[in-house]
Amino acid sequence: MRKSLLIILLVFICSMSVNAESRVIFTGEEIYDEDIGIYVMPAKEEGFMAVTSPFYNYAFVLPYEENWVFEQDYFYYLLANNGNKNISINIFMKDSKTDRAYLEEMKKRLVDNKNKTGVEKADIIYVANTPVLVTTVDVEVITNDKAFSGIKQKNFFITKTDDKGRYTIHFSAVMVSGEEGNFDEYLEIVTRSFEVDFSRE
Repeated sequence: MRKSLLIILLVFICSMSVNAESRVIFTGEEIYDEDIGIYVMPAKEEGFMAVTSPFYNYAFVLPYEENWVFEQDYFYYLLANNGNKNISINIFMKDSKTDRAYLEEMKKRLVDNKNKTGVEKADIIYVANTPVLVTTVDVEVITNDKAFSGIKQKNFFITKTDDKGRYTIHFSAVMVSGEEGNFDEYLEIVTRSFEVDFSRE
């Protein structure tokens, strides 16, 4: 029963991208897609895959995993999904806030509206010198469906700026038993590797 609920939830989450303009699926081969503006470089033996954008000047690394679906829609510069995991990147107008201050404001908005956002816990931690907003969300609240009672989603948010604007990268994963360590692995690897102003001409 719970497995069926998780499948329904994943469909719900992925529905945010139904208006995608372009979509590619990573099957283990190198990807260069001008429509989305990404270059995916696999290093299977090392256990990693790099995702870069010479168009939007960002780069990050993921643990190697096939079947990631990468797309771009009217709101996200990058939207990616692989089962219970999602990644999105957005670029906003540049501001004068520090990265920590920006995340503090985001944290306040999420917590102040927890009846809608479902946020149960929100903390700002540091990975190396990078501030990261980490949240735990009650899926029942965001879906407004008691069938998802007890199911949690964990998220982390990173932000950086360059001349183009303020970049935010958001990773989320629906937690099932035994996958907490997997979330921590993504948190560590993505945070340490996320760069902006990448490969600028």
